[in-house]
Amino acid sequence: MLRRCLDAIYDGRGTGRFRWDQLSNEETTHLDSRFRVELPREYQLADGDGFDFRLGDAQFNLAFAITPGRWLIPGSGENAPYLLITGSDDSSVISAGVVRAELELLGAPNRNGRRAFTAAETLPPEPDDGFNLRLFTAGDGRRSTT
Repeated sequence: MLRRCLDAIYDGRGTGRFRWDQLSNEETTHLDSRFRVELPREYQLADGDGFDFRLGDAQFNLAFAITPGRWLIPGSGENAPYLLITGSDDSSVISAGVVRAELELLGAPNRNGRRAFTAAETLPPEPDDGFNLRLFTAGDGRRSTT
C-alpha cells in the first residue's frame, strides 16, 4: 500500500521524479494525506468516534511520517492514542508503534499548532530492529498484522 502511495506521488513517467528527495514540499504533504486515506481502506478499518479509526474496541488517531520521529500531532490530538507509522522507500520497510500523545512528551507547537514527539523512548524503533509491521494474508484471505 505504501508502495502504491509513493508511486502515485512520484508519477515518474509524468513528472520525471522517482525518489523522495526529488519531491516538492507540497507533494510530500500529499503523501501523508493519501496514506491516511489508503490505510483504513486497505485494512477495512472503521471510522472512530472522534478518532481517525477503530480497530476492534480500541480507537486511534493515525500519524504517518516518511522520517522516523517526524510525526506531527495537532493540538486536538493531545492525550489521544496514536498509531505512529513510518516507511522507508529505500529499504521497503514499514514500521509502526502505538503511543499516547501526552503533553509532556510533545515539543513546542509549530506555526500550525502541531507538536512533534521529543522523548525518544516514545518513538517506534528503527525498522531494522525486528519491530516491523508485518503484513500477511491469513488463511481466510483477510489481511492481518503481527
